[in-house]
Amino acid sequence: MVCDQPDHYHNQYMDSAGRWVSDLDNKDGCLKNKEEILEYCKRVYPKLEITNIVESTHSFMVDDWCKLGHDKCQESYLVKPYRCLEGKFQSDALLVPEPCQFDHIHNSSWCWDFDRWNQTADKACRDRGMALRSFAMLLPCGTDIFTGVEFVCCPLREATTQPPAQQPFEKNFPPQLTSEINIDAEAITLEPELELEPEAATRDPYFTRFDPRVEHDAFKAAERRLESAHRRKIKRIMQRWTELEDRYQKIKAESPAQADQFKTKMTAHFQKLMDQLKDQGAAEKHQLVSLHQQRIVAHINERKKDARACYVRALGEKPIQTNVVHKCLSRLTRALFKDRHHTISHFRHLLTTDPETASAQQTATAQHLHDIDLMVNNSLQMLERFPSVQQKILPELSRTVAELRRQDSTPAELMGGQVLDAAGEVQDMVQKAADDRAAQEKILAAEQRARDEKLAAHEAAREELHRTMEDETLPGQNVEPVISHAQASAHTQGEATYQVLRPAHGGGGSGGGRGLYFTVALASIALTVALVAGALTLRRRQRAPRSLGFVEVDQTAAPEEPHVTQMQVNGYENPTYRYFESK
Repeated sequence: MVCDQPDHYHNQYMDSAGRWVSDLDNKDGCLKNKEEILEYCKRVYPKLEITNIVESTHSFMVDDWCKLGHDKCQESYLVKPYRCLEGKFQSDALLVPEPCQFDHIHNSSWCWDFDRWNQTADKACRDRGMALRSFAMLLPCGTDIFTGVEFVCCPLREATTQPPAQQPFEKNFPPQLTSEINIDAEAITLEPELELEPEAATRDPYFTRFDPRVEHDAFKAAERRLESAHRRKIKRIMQRWTELEDRYQKIKAESPAQADQFKTKMTAHFQKLMDQLKDQGAAEKHQLVSLHQQRIVAHINERKKDARACYVRALGEKPIQTNVVHKCLSRLTRALFKDRHHTISHFRHLLTTDPETASAQQTATAQHLHDIDLMVNNSLQMLERFPSVQQKILPELSRTVAELRRQDSTPAELMGGQVLDAAGEVQDMVQKAADDRAAQEKILAAEQRARDEKLAAHEAAREELHRTMEDETLPGQNVEPVISHAQASAHTQGEATYQVLRPAHGGGGSGGGRGLYFTVALASIALTVALVAGALTLRRRQRAPRSLGFVEVDQTAAPEEPHVTQMQVNGYENPTYRYFESK
């Protein structure tokens, strides 16, 4: 529509082929009412289920505008068209470049138009010292009014490189990383190139389909697909690195100086490329998690809205039906507890994974928990107008709330008009997370100290062993032995000899060096064992009484000698002796 010109023009719409077509059958001209625009969308797209409209975030140059009552269509104007939304609302996937940040603002109690959410997103970026690059609406609550906005903030320098009007209308995933390196032709004969083949720039199915019944499984599957795509990108980079490493070896054989220059530039570029890939993966993961969070919150809000409407209708019926009231109030209570459980779980997850974001959302989380408590209390107070109904369903409702509280594992008391101190509970969670991190750091420090002390004790024991061996070594003494008798030996043993094997000069390569190292290692081990054995022997000699010199050995020390002597005293004569005496 052209609304800022004195002349009136036929409206244009986009056909299935993506071309702008003048609507010559209608003479509506400029439409200002949102409901009229929605009805116009339904007229020009009769085969589609048009449910809502939203303004485009960018302006487009559209040609061939036809004035009302004229046949010539020659005018061109810059316009900001409306989008006719088909079926259930789905938020757009925004492009998140490397240095930019993706975020969203959502509040089910705010039902604002397009311009106000645009201003809100712009202010959020300016508060961060950044500029708004792109944004999109979240969760409609009426015709062209919404409950949230998602946006991308970029540093001021980055945001000015691409004006919003030049951004594409359709928002897809970020393009794959491509890069090219040109090394100085004088330094290197051939110019190596690094180009990553881009994957098909198709949107993940998770961003275009939403089913609350399988949302969790769909989110996990999308995470796995995202991680798989990230690994494929890394694999391609490493393949390129291997190819260029082979190229480096060839250049090194011809010119080491040029090869070093080549490797320095390639290493710097690959490091930059890996950093970009890491940032891109983090941005895509953040976008996926944010959309998952939005969908969960939207589903919970839908459940709360339906349950509250059911509860209000049940209380307004004449006559009032106790079982219907009980059923609707139970639905509302479960939906509120689900919201509370999700809010607390999400905040605890942020405390673990992103403490800075958790700190920024602490106040909003406390306020949301407080709002949930007010809704619970208000719902219970509505029963006070019907004492008979309250008396019948309150005991059963109390058991339901107790069961939900056990599942939620929250210490808050939500019954009896007691309002939870949400801010205090959030602060407790923050403090608990900080205490857990401090305790973990203490445990790690204690383990490190224990390892250091054990190592120090081991070193001290080794030093003490060496000192003991030196202190207990006795000086040699030359003591002449007392010879009891001379005895000839039937065998002799030569003196022990040794031979030192030295490697031949000039002939032993790496094998000789390894053999020498192995021999020295074995000798060191044997020496250590001998030293330990000697130390143990010296300690044992310290404990036992010692006498200097030698003791004469009794030649009749055999155990049978005393017995034979006793037999001879009693008159026993050895027959052998008698035989020799007779000779």
